[in-house]
Amino acid sequence: HTICPRKSISFDKTDKASFLSVRFKSGRFRHFTKWSFLDLNDQFISVDKLWGNVGSNLVAELKNIKSIEAKIRCIDTFLLKMFDENYNPDDEKWNPIIDELYYQFKDINLANLSSRLQLSMRQFQRNFKSQFGITPKRFQQLARMQNIVRKGLLNNDKNYLNMIYDSGYFDQSHFIKEFKAMVKRKPLEYFNEQNFTTNFYHKSVNANSNTKSKQHQS
Repeated sequence: HTICPRKSISFDKTDKASFLSVRFKSGRFRHFTKWSFLDLNDQFISVDKLWGNVGSNLVAELKNIKSIEAKIRCIDTFLLKMFDENYNPDDEKWNPIIDELYYQFKDINLANLSSRLQLSMRQFQRNFKSQFGITPKRFQQLARMQNIVRKGLLNNDKNYLNMIYDSGYFDQSHFIKEFKAMVKRKPLEYFNEQNFTTNFYHKSVNANSNTKSKQHQS
């Protein structure tokens, strides 16, 4: 299944599930499928629905593979094939745009980005949403929130005040309201020992890596 949270997704928790996941850089999954982010965002989409028979064959093949390393090689080969079949070089110009919004959310100016692409602001917003299924302003907000969550989880830090000010929030109540809207929990309820040890973030992963995807095992 694919999971592409843009608003909020709640998960049914169980201690009996194990899984292998592939985490894509923001916006990059569009290079691996013909599906639009407008249809992917905030949805659970099965592999066989995404890629038809070849997706179903992948699932069947993975069931017969025992070792994690072999499963990763199988998934890697599959994704490289999907990339070769679906990649559109005309969309490449949007990759640095979304990278800047994700990593420099606090300092970036949307007008400068639209000017760089020689688009009016309205054209920029419309094309951005066509590429990523979300407005650039909303993506900025999500990037800021993810930055706080990532820092808190990696540093086992329950004191989020310094993080929110460093990320550009000026009002604690505004942050709490936005956090609850996105995460469905209060910050102090979220930053706890369980989430410190069971998240997808990893300190050894370089945020500026050019790797297409990174495998995480749980």
